[in-house]
Amino acid sequence: MPGERAAVLCHWGLGRLAHDAGDIDAALGHFDLAVDGAEASGDTSVLAGVLVSRALSLQAAGQLARALQDLDDAERHAEPDLRGRLHGQRGFVLTVLGDPAAALLEYDAAIAAATSQGDELALIRTLANRGVGLMQLGRMAAAEDDFAEMLRRATAT
Repeated sequence: MPGERAAVLCHWGLGRLAHDAGDIDAALGHFDLAVDGAEASGDTSVLAGVLVSRALSLQAAGQLARALQDLDDAERHAEPDLRGRLHGQRGFVLTVLGDPAAALLEYDAAIAAATSQGDELALIRTLANRGVGLMQLGRMAAAEDDFAEMLRRATAT
């Protein structure tokens, strides 16, 4: 029903706003309602997007295993335009978990997906995060290349 989809989208948006305002508990509450609604309606495309958003808040709350589970669940339903952000988010969670090598694989997948979809914002964010991961692995020249490309793209618009 149209009203149900609107409620799901509303809770998704309110969750993102709460996360951006630093109210992670409120964000998770809204994301939970959006996930429940998307699952009930069978709207797997919206479900995937909400799960990626909720994973960010779960990571911020220190619930890293749940964040990875949400990203795995989202990947089953993700449309191509979401894959760059999904892989980038998984890379970030893996970085927080202290696995920069695994994170780099996710960042590489994120960059490929963001490039193919023309998602410039996801590409810029991922270049920054991959640069940090490369630094953690002592690959300073490669990190500098990522930061230079990120800066070039960020200031080109």
